[in-house]
Amino acid sequence: MNLILPLASSLLSFLFAALVLDQWRLRRRPFQLVWAFGLSCYGVGAGSEFLGSAFGWNAGLYRTWYLFGAILVAAWLGLGTIYLLAKSRFGYFAGVTVMLGGLFSL
Repeated sequence: MNLILPLASSLLSFLFAALVLDQWRLRRRPFQLVWAFGLSCYGVGAGSEFLGSAFGWNAGLYRTWYLFGAILVAAWLGLGTIYLLAKSRFGYFAGVTVMLGGLFSL
């Protein structure tokens, strides 16, 4: 069970990211593009958790999990929600802040 859940989460989040990206391709709403990236980050984080649980953890895998699974997912999904709800310059300010925070966390 400890292997099935992260693998299923990773695969489903990549599938959902592809569906949201397809919606963005048709409608061109910025929040859909941001959510697709956030869901892809979740897929990478869950995939690294699966690999770590299945084959053992190392420093690079743990850093990948921490960056994508713990830092970027919440920031990018939250930014997509801000883009959806706030139709002002605040959304762009939040976007720049999230991108800078992601760069500094590398």
